[in-house]
Amino acid sequence: AERRLGRKTVERYRYMVPYFDATLMDTPVQEITTLMLEREYWRLRESGGRRRRTGEAQPLSAKTVRGMAGLVSAALNDAVRLGLIRSSPASAVKLPPMENKERRSLSPEELERYFAAAASHWIEPILRLAAATGMRRGELLALMWSDVDFAACTVTVSKSLEQTKEGLRIKETKTRTTRVIRIGPSAVEALRLQHALQDSWKRELGSDYRDQGLVFSAPDGGFLKPDTTTAEACRIAAKAGLKGAGLHSLRHTHGSMLLSAGVPLPTVSKRLGHANPNITAAVYAHALPSDEERAAEAFERVIRRDAEPRPERIQ
Repeated sequence: AERRLGRKTVERYRYMVPYFDATLMDTPVQEITTLMLEREYWRLRESGGRRRRTGEAQPLSAKTVRGMAGLVSAALNDAVRLGLIRSSPASAVKLPPMENKERRSLSPEELERYFAAAASHWIEPILRLAAATGMRRGELLALMWSDVDFAACTVTVSKSLEQTKEGLRIKETKTRTTRVIRIGPSAVEALRLQHALQDSWKRELGSDYRDQGLVFSAPDGGFLKPDTTTAEACRIAAKAGLKGAGLHSLRHTHGSMLLSAGVPLPTVSKRLGHANPNITAAVYAHALPSDEERAAEAFERVIRRDAEPRPERIQ
């Protein structure tokens, strides 16, 4: 795994392992059954977590359990590939169902409140570009000025900033592809605002400023920590009265608004950097309130048209 996967992924896998039952972990791979796995996943779902203060058992989310099941499935598939077992017992497992929970998407009015709460704050340009492009957090924090083309009004997304226990590092994007995103006047203005802010830092620090060419940087020119950026984005959202919103909400808002406006699914998928449109369709299967209203109006128009008297045919 350490040879094939990213550091953050390996770190996440190592974090999962202690949650599994010790008896199951000690069982030879040839003796693992579908029933054993299914029982373990339900145990994790119902009482696999621990409260930090008391150590009391608590449920794990279905999403977390499914991630852990994915790790086990990958390991068992490797065992099949290596000839240790003939088939994977994970292939027939029925996983705990996912909670029907829609992701947070902001309305245009809420978006304006968010921006207003972040006005003159270092995170304001980040929030504005995130909303205008749907870029992921790591992609925003790895963006370089050389990736920005003001004349063509585009940004090129080719890398991401990753935070692990070992520190920060630049890596490939999630799908290991490069995409060019066209931006509008609001995003261009946000980038110009950021450029002016960095110029003021350079004047203040002089030779102490570490110019790495980053679009979004700390006041000394260094990398912004992803976790710190997320925490600040959530704090500003709470200040604006937007419960449950944060930096990733802006990516979801971008995709939702484009689909709501009638932008074709493949175009939205490419803009968001999804591996294929099916992922976009699954994530954005919900409908915004404005879509519901338009759907009701469209139905009424059809009904009224059918109810209108039709001219008699001339014999």
